Amino acid sequence: MTGRNGHRVKSGKSRWVPMSPRLTTAMKQHFARYRFAAYADQGTQWIFHHTLSRRHHKAGERIVSLYDAFKAAAKLSPDLVQHDLRHRCVTKWLADEKSAVLVKEAVGHADLRTTMAYTHLAREHLRGLVESGGELDSRKKPA
Repeated sequence: MTGRNGHRVKSGKSRWVPMSPRLTTAMKQHFARYRFAAYADQGTQWIFHHTLSRRHHKAGERIVSLYDAFKAAAKLSPDLVQHDLRHRCVTKWLADEKSAVLVKEAVGHADLRTTMAYTHLAREHLRGLVESGGELDSRKKPA
């Protein structure tokens, strides 16, 4: 399926994606640095493009995949895959009691059940529940 401008997306629908202030700043800095970049006297239409020519691409061409860069950055944890970052983000938002409906919209799930499948609570969150007085004590009488 294709979304807006012919880009392939899973659902076939375009959507707005929020960015954190930190990401917004980084994107603005990247754009400012590369907006007038030219390679072999040719500008590039891509925000994310190769800056060096190599065997499989030329400088100025669109970066098709970040897979190799991700794998290089993840050498400390060889089992880490890109989807783990998405999973961690959704799990953290839900564990931090963010609205499941808002999380669903932010990550583009069509069904709330898909979002709720991410509710694997970390031990820290469960420990925090007990330490904050949330344990069940059958000896206490209701007030």
